[in-house]
Amino acid sequence: MKEKYSLKKIIMSVFIWIAILSSLVLGVFSFINIADSLRASTRRNANNTLVQVDNNVNILLQSYEDALYQVYTSDDVISYIDDINNDNDVSVAKSKLRRYLRALVNSKDYIRSITIITENKEIIAYDQMTPKTYENGWLKQYSMNADQLYEYIGENALLKVFPPEYGTSFANEDYYLLHLAHRFVDYRDIRRNPGVVILSIDERMIQSCYQKSEADGEFIFITDADGRIISCGEHQDYIGKNLENIVEPEMAEMGLYEGFLSQELDMNNFDTMEYYDEPLGWNIVCAKDRTELVTALNTQLILIIVVEGLVFLTIAAITVRLSDRLSNSVDKVVRGMQSAKISDSHAKVEIDDAMPLEIETIALGFNEMIERLEKANASERSALVKQKEAQIAALEAQINPHFLYNTLDTINWMAIDRDEYEISNAIGALASILRYAISDSSAVVTVSDEVEWLKQYIYLQQVRLKNKFTCDMEVEAEAKSLPIHKLLLQPFVENAIVHGFEAEQELCELTIRIWLEDNLRIMIRDNGKGMPADIVERCNRGELEEEQGRKHIGMANAITRLRMYYGESATVFVESTPGAGSTVTICVPVEI
Repeated sequence: MKEKYSLKKIIMSVFIWIAILSSLVLGVFSFINIADSLRASTRRNANNTLVQVDNNVNILLQSYEDALYQVYTSDDVISYIDDINNDNDVSVAKSKLRRYLRALVNSKDYIRSITIITENKEIIAYDQMTPKTYENGWLKQYSMNADQLYEYIGENALLKVFPPEYGTSFANEDYYLLHLAHRFVDYRDIRRNPGVVILSIDERMIQSCYQKSEADGEFIFITDADGRIISCGEHQDYIGKNLENIVEPEMAEMGLYEGFLSQELDMNNFDTMEYYDEPLGWNIVCAKDRTELVTALNTQLILIIVVEGLVFLTIAAITVRLSDRLSNSVDKVVRGMQSAKISDSHAKVEIDDAMPLEIETIALGFNEMIERLEKANASERSALVKQKEAQIAALEAQINPHFLYNTLDTINWMAIDRDEYEISNAIGALASILRYAISDSSAVVTVSDEVEWLKQYIYLQQVRLKNKFTCDMEVEAEAKSLPIHKLLLQPFVENAIVHGFEAEQELCELTIRIWLEDNLRIMIRDNGKGMPADIVERCNRGELEEEQGRKHIGMANAITRLRMYYGESATVFVESTPGAGSTVTICVPVEI
């Protein structure tokens, strides 16, 4: 037989092996895991920085696009341009147009120039980078001339973004300009093109979006999809140059971005991450120095080696204590189960604060199971007693039905001999009722048979109460052949007659209606004194207490029988108004 071990011994053995293996694994792979973690953290931070830079750039570009929108949709500006195109007060129109452009240029930082090229190729500008502000200072040096710009910008009504290029020099300072352009849109005739407008923005606007990141030890530059540098921090002289033309072939083997940074900016030991802005077609590149990463890695490695020993000792002490606590708790549960196994139904597990939650749950479940077993045993014993009492009561109540029938038949003939035909009819009805009730009381009959028996019962009640009430019974033809369990309706009718009508009530009416509507429906209504609201509510909830007495089954018993025969498919709904009567509606399924 395989040797069994105690829970405490198993826990301690597992801990020792896990501690040894974990120490070895941690010693071998800690450097790799921490390095990967720090690299991933650095990469996430860099990616977040790139996304933030891109968001900042797009937000600023959107604000400048809004300023541009004010120009190309302005009815006044379009009117001035139309005057210039039509050679109508050209000097006045240009003067008004320059005043408008000057106000717009001075309204936002980094706007250096606004240039308008009209349909007849007139150029109207307001430029901060020339001594004469009405002259354009960058167009002569640009890679496209005025005609090319007009044709390209005016070909459709979309925003054009021109990446930064060298613009001009002014006051011993070089300016690199990003251009936003759009053709004018006259909403009175959107198909015509009176001219185009170009908003020139200082490239330093782009730098402002990532200067904080450079202060945190990251170098950021931006290229377009072709590898041309758009922004390069303080190294503006690289703007407009293509990386493929700058990086030497042997340096390009490590990658264009890495080669550029290493060759031109003398950067080493760094990681690069990039983010592509698809609408702009720009690559935002971030170079992160690895020095900080390596320092953090070495620090973490030393800490792990020191902490590992302390943790091992601490966990060992805790494991010993917890294993004692756990094994003691398990022993208590085992002892309780063993006591219950020896037929001690009162055995319970003692719960204490030191017991772990899971073991406490098991113990509580075991105690609850023992309590349920005790209750189940008590209920079983009680049921056996009740069953014996019922059997004795049934034996005491057994009377030979033939003796009853023969006796009633003798009394019936005695009444006939004395011409007491009313008494004879009553006795005959009583005999029919007894025969129907005694013969297989739980059998299934047709609605027609049940109604005929019910008529006999109502007749006897009318005789007993000296015709105090009338009964109106209506049964639809479709319902007569439907099956129903015997003696289900009598308790409800009896309740209406015995408890519904008041002694001094003059006009007592009982109405019974049976019809088919999806299910078999029976309605029993009286115009008596009604029932209290609490009793009605209990009836509808099925919580009415059974009435006492061996001969009077009562509504509660009848409702219980309905549930037994038909389950939840059968319903009883009671409506009652004090002083106006009650209505009981019974619904049973048509299939038994």
